[in-house]
Amino acid sequence: MRTYRRSIWTNSCLSLLLSSALGLMIMLLFLVLSALIIYFFLGDMKFSRYFSLSALITGGYTGSFFCGKYRRRRGIAEGALCGLIMYASIAVCGAAVTGSFIGIKKLLLLAVSGAAGGAVGVNSKRPKNLRE
Repeated sequence: MRTYRRSIWTNSCLSLLLSSALGLMIMLLFLVLSALIIYFFLGDMKFSRYFSLSALITGGYTGSFFCGKYRRRRGIAEGALCGLIMYASIAVCGAAVTGSFIGIKKLLLLAVSGAAGGAVGVNSKRPKNLRE
């Protein structure tokens, strides 16, 4: 007889932390890639603001997209919450390094991009290997 094993996505706290960590890793990867582009090709720091904002949007969207795709419920709310968790972790790391907190605009940017990613993730095609 087969035992029933619950998916990691049924636990809301664990799935939010996992998808936020995935979004932060993608954000870090995008930041490293943009730093290499700025260093090797542009040589000027005037576009660094736009690269960092696009990294925030990309990380918030993809982390919340995976949360919405595998949780399959409350996409906008959990996506915004995922963005809030990403903001909190960035704020703590920023306060540890620089001694000051980051602005509230980044929270709004991560919450909006997270809500959009969660909504798109819930409405996307159901994954084949998803267990309820």
